[in-house]
Amino acid sequence: MPSSSPPPRRAWIRRLVFSLLPVTLLLLAAELGLRASGWQGSSIAEIQATQGFAHRYYVAQRDRVLGPWFERGRSTDGLPWARSNPALVPRGFHDQNFPVDPPDQALVFALGGSTTQGIPYELEERGFPQRLEGLFADGGWRGRPVRVINAGVAGMDSSSFPRMAREAIDLGADALLIYAGNNEIQGQLLRECTDPYGRGLARLGNRLITLRWARDRWRALQGWTPPDAPAMVDAQQACIARSLDAQRAEGGQAPSAGGPRLDPGYQRVVDGFAHGIEEVIEQADDAGIPVWLGLPAVNLRTPPGLGDASGSLDPSQQQRLADLVRGASDHAEHDRPEQALTLAEQALTLAPGHARALWLAGEAQLALGQPARAKALLQLAVDHDRLGRRTTSELIGVLQASCQAHPHVGCADVRAAFDRAAPDGIPGDTLFVDFCHPEREQGVQIIAEAFHAAMIDSD
Repeated sequence: MPSSSPPPRRAWIRRLVFSLLPVTLLLLAAELGLRASGWQGSSIAEIQATQGFAHRYYVAQRDRVLGPWFERGRSTDGLPWARSNPALVPRGFHDQNFPVDPPDQALVFALGGSTTQGIPYELEERGFPQRLEGLFADGGWRGRPVRVINAGVAGMDSSSFPRMAREAIDLGADALLIYAGNNEIQGQLLRECTDPYGRGLARLGNRLITLRWARDRWRALQGWTPPDAPAMVDAQQACIARSLDAQRAEGGQAPSAGGPRLDPGYQRVVDGFAHGIEEVIEQADDAGIPVWLGLPAVNLRTPPGLGDASGSLDPSQQQRLADLVRGASDHAEHDRPEQALTLAEQALTLAPGHARALWLAGEAQLALGQPARAKALLQLAVDHDRLGRRTTSELIGVLQASCQAHPHVGCADVRAAFDRAAPDGIPGDTLFVDFCHPEREQGVQIIAEAFHAAMIDSD
């Protein structure tokens, strides 16, 4: 007579499933309870260590913090209002409060990084969003006064924009502005060497507030304190170095002379940027509100952070390349542009995508009275900078393509406005205080005026 008991393997699977079920239900109940109470997670404590940076800047990837950028509430007369999350204000997020979906006011949210936030002037004024609101003071926009909400966060890249855009739309945004591109490369480098939520089962587990709560309690019992700010900065830089080493090992096709970066790591940057921007546009399209994308301007005269050789060179070629770049730098420092150009061009025959050699060649061409050639080379130096903190040509192309593909998306050509205001059409230290942050009076104003003109032209 055949046995009615299940095969041993099926019985083992059944026992495993039923043994895990009570634990799963318990975790689910705790999760629902913590979510209902509005608990935000222990990562708030971890980021507190970054308070007090110069210019109130804190390390990138701060979007690990759970909870909203803005909190809802009520005004004294009972109307719905919103305010900045108090946990984020000491870390550099602007302290703002405003009515939710006001009928007599247009709410414009400006999303971006430190330039939007207003660095290095954010303690005195709030960057170009504040100037933009002033430009709308007389005529308003589409028949209503304008309130511009500064949602800029130092170091934030496009991976954080979709979540912030959802909040802005939910709070009654009438328009979204995005000024982005300078943080994309370093943001990708950080994501490739550290994931805020780990991978695989660790990623799944760490998303559960319950497990975060348990970790927080354990740390409290152990007397755990978050690392200090210098240690966090050192860890971030070490993380970036690991990503760069991994990208070198990954390799990729070397660019032709004057061509774009073709390595896989950079392609992930471009693809990720396009995805983040498109996700914001889709949300805005569903809500029926317009989006304006700023085409960022950068300081082309700033030398690149890392002039890697694109493509593989043998040790003797690497040494030859280093000698040529060193010699070109020496000639440039001693005001010998012709000799500097000769050596820089020789270096570029070995490594067409060497950012430092491209920059030296561009500076030499400018000193020799060839601004058009100089500008092209200086832009290529930005594009090939492996430690890039400036918007590249390909990222500009992503923004331009989005403007062309969507009827409710407009481009504010900030880059062209800076070109018109710069000596020889090459933005440099007269309009910037560093590699990308605009000079206080003229530079910040140019950005505000470019967005103002783009929005007015659409009426």
